[in-house]
Amino acid sequence: TLSEADSFAADEHALVAAAADSFRLLVPPLLRPLARDWFSQRLGLLMLRPGAEGTILEAFDSADWDKAKASPVAFVRLLHRPGSELPSVVLDVAATGRCLRLVPTLSRRKRVAWQGKHGATDVWDCEVLDSIRKSAVWAVRRNLQTNLEVAWPLLRTSTSSRLTVGLCTATMNRLWQLRHALPLLLLHVWPHRQWVRVHLVDFGSTDGTLDFVLNRCHAAIDCGLLRVYRGEQQYWHASVAKNTSHMVAEEDILVCVDGDNIVGPGFPEDVVRSFEQGYTVLHYEYGQGTCGRIACWRKDFRQLRGYDEDGYPMGAQDIDFLQRLKDLPNACGRRVKSGQFSQAIPNTQAEKIMCCDQQLGHLRWGQMDQWNRQVFTHRRQLGQLVRNLGQDQIGVPVRCVTKPVQFKP
Repeated sequence: TLSEADSFAADEHALVAAAADSFRLLVPPLLRPLARDWFSQRLGLLMLRPGAEGTILEAFDSADWDKAKASPVAFVRLLHRPGSELPSVVLDVAATGRCLRLVPTLSRRKRVAWQGKHGATDVWDCEVLDSIRKSAVWAVRRNLQTNLEVAWPLLRTSTSSRLTVGLCTATMNRLWQLRHALPLLLLHVWPHRQWVRVHLVDFGSTDGTLDFVLNRCHAAIDCGLLRVYRGEQQYWHASVAKNTSHMVAEEDILVCVDGDNIVGPGFPEDVVRSFEQGYTVLHYEYGQGTCGRIACWRKDFRQLRGYDEDGYPMGAQDIDFLQRLKDLPNACGRRVKSGQFSQAIPNTQAEKIMCCDQQLGHLRWGQMDQWNRQVFTHRRQLGQLVRNLGQDQIGVPVRCVTKPVQFKP
């Protein structure tokens, strides 16, 4: 005889099987692949479920899904046209009354493109959604805040700002951190995609970084939120890398966001609010790994010629750049202590220098930091606020990558 637990499990399995059979019988085959959760560029996080009639799919906003009287924000149905063998899959958006058709030539199993009249478009993506959820689970297990309950409802919004913000990130063989930090970064800044851009520079990574970004985060590239660049550097140098990621940015305000950082919902708005109040430099340092989170005017970055590249590849470059920004005439700085805006995935000092020139292998991070700190301080004491004067350019040349590498349909 079955135990009570076994009986319950058997009943549950039977219910799931029955629901699956009902789904297969009622929902047309062309609609079945769409019956799942999607990340929509225009509608946010959508949950598609079979409608009461079964022949259509109802799309619910994630924020309203648990409400008893939630109304669908859109409907997916088949449109049969005379003379056509196969019906079209169409999307009816409840709020606007627009009707968009699925574009088969641009759609894949985990990526669906919609197009309507007068240029109306939308793209649904599963890859970035799956990555966000995996990143959130990974982060929570390590006591990091993801603020999903705040971020999910904000996906359907689109904010505006008089000032633009560029979030500048450089990485090299740090996929083990980037694969968890980047999806959450994109989630948190998605509502501000009209005036915020993430500039990600990959310096010749061989650990699959570029494939991950272009295949898993392509939804952010489509809407212009994420720009990806590739540079062929053999070794890591923090100042060179940060200068490169800042030089490709054209926004009014530049923020250094290291590849292991989590910014939190509302971060770009907080940055703009402070600059509108008259601040010229912000330091979002709060806990390990956030010392490099510095926000400044782009014109000030270029006036100082960025981070000092004449030093060891790691150590003291952030504090030196921060202090030089504060030493500019009429500068007004502020340190922001916020657990919501300033988090980082922990890494050891050995991991920080693992991609540096192997000829410096005899030096630890602490030794590099101490030497750089002394040299940079001496240069500031001599009044040398502007650095890298003997170079034609700061950073290194990179190319913008716009198409996926090994795109997986």
